[in-house]
Amino acid sequence: HVLFDAGIFGSPTDKDEILTRELASGNIAQPALFLGDSRYDHVASVRAGLDFIFLSDWTDFEGWQEYCDANQIPVFSRVSKLC
Repeated sequence: HVLFDAGIFGSPTDKDEILTRELASGNIAQPALFLGDSRYDHVASVRAGLDFIFLSDWTDFEGWQEYCDANQIPVFSRVSKLC
């Protein structure tokens, strides 16, 4: 398995478009995990059918705790805490 190989970062291209394109091209294969720090990251991952984990140390999203609780989103402080 390759980790962090899709290269989807802050971009002028909409994340929904990026995920659709990369899934269609085979650059992202299911099952796949999206690590994100925003509400939009979560919404885009759900639309694309990807699993999602919220990374709290990376976020500036006010109210993330309540959002993650309400949507039953797994939360880790940083990538190193996943193992």
